[in-house]
Amino acid sequence: MKNFYKEMFAYHHEINQKIIDYLIQHEDRISDRCRFLISHSILANQLWNERMEGKPFIDPNVVHPLEQLKIMDKENFDKTIKLIDTKDFDETDSYKNAKGKAFKNTVAQILFQVANHFTHHRGQLMSELRSLGIRPLITDYIYVTRTSVEN
Repeated sequence: MKNFYKEMFAYHHEINQKIIDYLIQHEDRISDRCRFLISHSILANQLWNERMEGKPFIDPNVVHPLEQLKIMDKENFDKTIKLIDTKDFDETDSYKNAKGKAFKNTVAQILFQVANHFTHHRGQLMSELRSLGIRPLITDYIYVTRTSVEN
């Protein structure tokens, strides 16, 4: 199971880096919504990493410069892999939401939430790019990971 999660987060990291580079290439044409969606996705990963380490809440709704997001995404990826390596997936982590309400989930559930959250907002981002007349990137997991077979 841990190898699957590592592969999934490696995919998210690779795609995030490509998306940020693509957004930088089209920076004069992208909307504030594009900037928010990529920033929020990366900050949400950071937020959940911090929660799993018992650290205080960070605001996932701050928009950061694209160049800074590349660095933050790499730091998040490294930290997520470390957490995957060191945490018991059945372990329950307690945390508080933005309103201070306490919750608990297993590490596996939290990691799945982060991965699913990336996918959700990535779809919104690609749709936003399309609405701006910018060709969206192909970000499907299977497209990125598949290999062609010669006939």
